[in-house]
Amino acid sequence: MPRAFTEAETREISEALLRAAESCLARYGVKKTTVDELARRAGISKGSFYRFHPSKEALFFHTLEEYQKRLFQGLFNKVQERELRGRDGLTEAIWYLFSQVKNSFLTTLMRPEEMALLLRGLPQEQVSSHHTLDDETTRALLKALRVREQQANAPILTTALRALAMTMMHREAVGEEHFDDAMQLLIRGLVLAGVEEEDSGD
Repeated sequence: MPRAFTEAETREISEALLRAAESCLARYGVKKTTVDELARRAGISKGSFYRFHPSKEALFFHTLEEYQKRLFQGLFNKVQERELRGRDGLTEAIWYLFSQVKNSFLTTLMRPEEMALLLRGLPQEQVSSHHTLDDETTRALLKALRVREQQANAPILTTALRALAMTMMHREAVGEEHFDDAMQLLIRGLVLAGVEEEDSGD
């Protein structure tokens, strides 16, 4: 019987696996990364890997979710520090998210074939649950920006943001030279169309 890991060892290995997943995603992507490589980088055996995650795709998805938690925590701190509000605040907040993702390991996942490989290896209910979490995060962001529920439909806004993010998968095909400027334009257009102007009479 394999030796049980202590609580401290479990925490250390979990963190090492997250670091390994980020590094491998950035360098190799989903397809070319093996469980053996992830286990080696985390300093554990292949058998031990499966005591933490049922597949490399599950680890990658977990890594994505943990990154999103850090990303949104940074975003909410920015909203509070800069006292961002309303449409202008939402425009700045969304651009912050895209700017952070653009410089992260997630750029590899922004390739159509990589995202398809990742999602194919996951249970559909896990992906659906993640989309629900996205909706909740959007609602929390709108609340922090003091955008009232009557001004914006959070699920539709979340789906629109997800669609915008998908365009990053085709950055090269769309054109690198003006991509960032175009994204800022699209983000502003999305906010103006998706968030009603606050009634000044209230």
